[in-house]
Amino acid sequence: MKTLYYNIRKSDIGVKIAIFAYVSAQFIEVILFNLGGIPISVQKILAIMLFPLSLLLIGCIRINWHLILFGFLISFCYSISYILHFNGTSELVSANIIVFMGATGAIVLYTALTESTNSISTLAHIWIGFSLITSLIVILQAVNVVPLFKGPDIVNHLRVSNNLYRGIGFKTGPNFQALMLIIGVVFTQFFMFKFRFIVTSIIMLGVIGTFSRMGLILFFLVIILHPIVELIECKKNIFKVLIRIFLILIFMITFVLIIYIWGPIEIKKYLIARFERILEFFKRLMLYKKIDVNGHLSSAETRFILARTALIAGLKNWFSGVGAFQTPSTIFKLSGIRQVSHNTYLEFFLIGGIWGLLPLLLFTYIFLKFIVRRSFKAFSVQRSCVIILVLMFAATGLFLSITYNSILWLPIVLILATQKNQYKFRKHLINNMELK
Repeated sequence: MKTLYYNIRKSDIGVKIAIFAYVSAQFIEVILFNLGGIPISVQKILAIMLFPLSLLLIGCIRINWHLILFGFLISFCYSISYILHFNGTSELVSANIIVFMGATGAIVLYTALTESTNSISTLAHIWIGFSLITSLIVILQAVNVVPLFKGPDIVNHLRVSNNLYRGIGFKTGPNFQALMLIIGVVFTQFFMFKFRFIVTSIIMLGVIGTFSRMGLILFFLVIILHPIVELIECKKNIFKVLIRIFLILIFMITFVLIIYIWGPIEIKKYLIARFERILEFFKRLMLYKKIDVNGHLSSAETRFILARTALIAGLKNWFSGVGAFQTPSTIFKLSGIRQVSHNTYLEFFLIGGIWGLLPLLLFTYIFLKFIVRRSFKAFSVQRSCVIILVLMFAATGLFLSITYNSILWLPIVLILATQKNQYKFRKHLINNMELK
């Protein structure tokens, strides 16, 4: 009788714990209480307990100077207004604590992803697992089988009809939940070989269950970009890629028709009403009709007013910005709407003025450097996945403010980790050649 011995390294366990803690923090948002303006949540407590354990098992901590610089620039952006006006409020402290926590999570994740070349694959599969489970919960929440786990005010806000709700999983907003699921879709395209179509379809239903227009737009963007980026990075056959894009378009059109013809009447009414409001909004813009802020505003009109107001306020405070957590009150003074700008780029500009553009410029530089550098064929799949994720995040910034969210760090960590792994792989090849 054979005895099987499995050589499980402590570092491998540490990598899995670090990645699990990070991914769970993105999908689970259960706030217990507030401490000095900072929400103390289940995911933060879980990260505080698991991150040190994971680093202890990995046996080291890797710090990339780009991550430190990125965090410093964000902190400077959040703080410059308070510093110039000698206004050391609790918001300044809270903002810098958030930056510190985001940087800590990013460094732990970077350490885990650079432990081996398979670590990014581990991240992808854990994220896909969370996406599948969350999608099923979101679908059941949408049809009112599973509760929304939130207060009555949020439940009423998320009501689509008497029997339908916008599913949020364990997050506080449907758009943020849709973003997590779209990341799962990206990972599925590159790291799922069996049942890829089934898994993508289930996650797509989860995105639909959030009733997030942003989520649907991002889903179509990812599905179309996938074969195009593979054509460039993986040197795929162009004829096969064109056929694949054509089949994807046919599938999307067919799916939309199926939903429209045989879908529940509540879904059709809701979607038609949402897109009719968008069309009406653009008609008003074309005819230069003034939007009545005091009247009933559609989602598109509200977002337009918020973006326009954020730009105007940002230009008025172009040098120092208004400071972290001050954008809702600033926008309220000018428009009567107390919300953030729902645009990450405008949010950074409004918070830190011209200094708020520095983190975005650094990220753009790192991404462009990542693209132009030559890559090994062994990393073509990882590179393609990271490129699509970055483009997807760039599009997300137009619809959503992820300024204070730790997910802001994910794209830059993936870029730097892939670069590090490529460098280690190259060094390994050179050493092997020297030995021969």
